[in-house]
Parts: sequence; C-alpha cells; structure tokens
Amino acid sequence: MRYAPFLLLFLLAACAQPDEPLRGGAPMTNAECRAEAEAAPAVRASGAQAGPAAYGPSRRAQIARQEALAQAYSDCLRRRNLPAPGGVERLRP
Repeated sequence: MRYAPFLLLFLLAACAQPDEPLRGGAPMTNAECRAEAEAAPAVRASGAQAGPAAYGPSRRAQIARQEALAQAYSDCLRRRNLPAPGGVERLRP
C-alpha cells in the first residue's frame, strides 16, 4: 500500500500528452492549387515515410508532410501570380 501514491503518479505521467498538437497553417482556398499540391512528388514522398512506427517518427513524418504540402501550395500560387494567404511568412510548426 505504501507504493500506491507512486504508482498513481507513474500512471498519470504515462497518460500525459508531451507534445502540442499540429497546427493547421494557412487555409488552402484555391482548389486547383490544393489538388496540385496534394499530388506533388515531395508530398507523396513525405507521406510514404509515415508508417506504423513509434509515435516520434510518425509525428516527424506528419510535420514533414505538412511542410511539403504548404511549400507545394505556395509554389503553385506563385506560378499562377496569385496572392498567398496570411502574413509575410507562413507559420512553421
């Protein structure tokens, strides 16, 4: 019984969420550029890296895919001479 408080603290620490959730980034309002960005080779390659691995590598793969998607979307907007949403520079997670 004297180990019960330590066991309770250990269980609470195991249930804690150590990382903050992924941010959404700027909204992708242009449908053509969104479709082109999702079909970009860099986005597909970063999505292929995500697998049934541990939490850490999976999260890194999600962040890499999100960054590749935002970059491909920005490149598409730039090629079409459309204004990018948001401020001066996009937010990075």
